[in-house]
Amino acid sequence: MRFNFSPGRGLDGWRIGRRLALWMTTLALWTTATAFAQEEAADKPNAEATAETEKKEEAKSEGPTATNPGDAPSDAEVVDKYPEIRDAIESLKQFKFDDCLKKLEDAAVKHPELPPGRLIYAELLVKANQLGVARQEFEKAVLDNPNDPRVYLSMGAIGMAEGRRTDAYFQFNHAIDLADKFDFKEEGGKEKFLGKCYLGRATIFEIRKDWKAALADIEKWVAGDPKNGAARQRLARCFFFLGDIPRAEQELKQAKEDGPKLSPPDTALATFYAANEEHDKAEEAFRKGVDADANNPLVYQSFAQWLFTRNRVAEAKEQAVKGLQTLPDS
Repeated sequence: MRFNFSPGRGLDGWRIGRRLALWMTTLALWTTATAFAQEEAADKPNAEATAETEKKEEAKSEGPTATNPGDAPSDAEVVDKYPEIRDAIESLKQFKFDDCLKKLEDAAVKHPELPPGRLIYAELLVKANQLGVARQEFEKAVLDNPNDPRVYLSMGAIGMAEGRRTDAYFQFNHAIDLADKFDFKEEGGKEKFLGKCYLGRATIFEIRKDWKAALADIEKWVAGDPKNGAARQRLARCFFFLGDIPRAEQELKQAKEDGPKLSPPDTALATFYAANEEHDKAEEAFRKGVDADANNPLVYQSFAQWLFTRNRVAEAKEQAVKGLQTLPDS
């Protein structure tokens, strides 16, 4: 089990759920619409800025660095299940570091399925953007728990976040090696854990464009969790970049069945085409995605963002507005 904590977002971002997800979508679309207004006010498009935006968008679609396999509990779910963790977070907010660590260590003893208390503490420090102190705590966690694979998974994830991919690769490998002999207390814990390790390693291969190696790890992830739609969507991505488009489309359809909240197959396929600079095919797929799931704000958001990177400002604004209109109370 690894908490879905993200570096650099402060300690106040614990309320996760549908309302927040919709709010984030609204904010993203509103930000996009604001950028449209600024762009239209200029005498002419800024080609350099547009190229940079497109470059970042492609990098985002081609090289995700998360090790969250799509079924990890949200932060809110974790603190609801373990009130001791909520109390520890409050202590950390008040800069009572020793008290925070003590509460987390007690929680780990009370709930054996939890990671070691010091590991949770280190991840909370990452959440608070205290990376320097967090690294020290990760090292202490290794010394205290040298045979616990969860420590090395977390260190791999931090390595990915900091761009230390080679280090992360070895951390994921070590975590996989230790997992065979580790006693995971929760049901299905080993399979879920290995899925995160395979995802982490596959992400490194994807960034390096070694799609065969990425496919091998994603297939292992899917084998251990065959109903995970996010896993199957990543599998489709590998097949796409290996040139097997029919198989990619097949996996995307299955991914949507297994994960109803995922993007429609056509929208997901459109992002693959966009990353591969096949823009005509990308646009065709984006439009199919909108037609297939007209009440889903994410299809409009994805389409609008892509249109904006293509400097088609008016069309992008139109899609952004349509996306906002699908939200409750819009």
